Amino acid sequence: HSLKYFYTASSDVPNFPEFVVVGMVDGVQMVHYDSNTQRLVPKQDWMNKAAETLPQYWEMQSGNLIGTQQTYKANIDIVKQRFNQSGGVHVNQAVITKHKWDSDTALNEQKKHYYTQTCIEWLKKYLDYGKSTLMR
Repeated sequence: HSLKYFYTASSDVPNFPEFVVVGMVDGVQMVHYDSNTQRLVPKQDWMNKAAETLPQYWEMQSGNLIGTQQTYKANIDIVKQRFNQSGGVHVNQAVITKHKWDSDTALNEQKKHYYTQTCIEWLKKYLDYGKSTLMR
């Protein structure tokens, strides 16, 4: 099974939100967020079960993504300055970004916990919520 989130950030692209997140379980889109609405919304009926077990789920996740959106915007501004770019679609520079991430031990511990604990817990919950759809 898989739980994947796709993050897209851009600047000055006409008719396209600056930040979009799509969440998928086993290749099925389950949630969507964009900078225009600043709300995480379910794309499958079974995702509403998340709010049954955790009433503040949608507000909490939307708040987290607003923070992530701000981080992406700041990173795009850094890339634009560093490489003298204007608006458009920007690709993270892997080597520079890797060195920055490698030096942040607190962030690395947080990400390790997320991938080895939190992500697995949520994947199990989402699989349970959507078992009638996902287990076909």
